[in-house]
Amino acid sequence: MSARLASLRYMLTNLLLVAFIAALLAGGWLIWVPIVLAMLVGGPIDELVGDDTAPVERRWARFCDVNLYATLPLLAIITGLLFRHAVDSSWAALLGPTIGAGYFYALAGVTVAHELTHRTTSSLARLCARAHTALRCGSVD
Repeated sequence: MSARLASLRYMLTNLLLVAFIAALLAGGWLIWVPIVLAMLVGGPIDELVGDDTAPVERRWARFCDVNLYATLPLLAIITGLLFRHAVDSSWAALLGPTIGAGYFYALAGVTVAHELTHRTTSSLARLCARAHTALRCGSVD
């Protein structure tokens, strides 16, 4: 697999997070579109690409890092929008936002937290890993 393709897979999840944020802002049935895309497209693409144990080329390393660290603010925005929906919505209208937020916390938050815990020399990485884990009400330890 090319280094570029391997690096772009880091961006796929964040693109899905941005799509979910846009859908939460739009409301209605659009909320389900990024959820379905993530489940039907994101998973199979990740499986087709597979795990790459080779280190990322130096020129793509910063791109991968930016995408790892961008996940936390995107999940924080989703959390805020979920609270906004909770104030104005019935339980039926909260179903999509809640399922989507939970799915993306699991898809992005857990994966990124796991990757960041491997960076033992970085205090920022450990802090971000703990913040990701806090969003899913668990513990990094």
